[in-house]
Amino acid sequence: MDTTSESGGTYLARQTYHSDAANASTCYHLTLGVFGEGYARLVVCKTLGDVDLAEMMDTDWSGSGLGFNQLWISTLDAGPISSVEASDVKLRVEHDLLFDFAEEDLDIAWWEDLAGGVMYAQVRVL
Repeated sequence: MDTTSESGGTYLARQTYHSDAANASTCYHLTLGVFGEGYARLVVCKTLGDVDLAEMMDTDWSGSGLGFNQLWISTLDAGPISSVEASDVKLRVEHDLLFDFAEEDLDIAWWEDLAGGVMYAQVRVL
């Protein structure tokens, strides 16, 4: 990504960290797997409104052509995630990704350990 361009600079400016707001009741850890080459971890609000997953998915971080292929969402305190909360997270993630990608172009497979406070998604662009 060309971070010197206006769009690159705008994108990076939107990726912020609010450490004063990070607490177990309002935030998740969001961990992105970058095609086996590394991981990125963010602290995000539970609404997931402070991160653009579709934009991050479409960013070539590793030279592989895409941004990430694995996504872990976990509670900050390893506390449980309710089934209602899990359904909401799935809808928010899928809505975000489908904003930039056509449904027939994405394959998202979910695994959950709700008692352990972890959700995992394998994301493939077809």
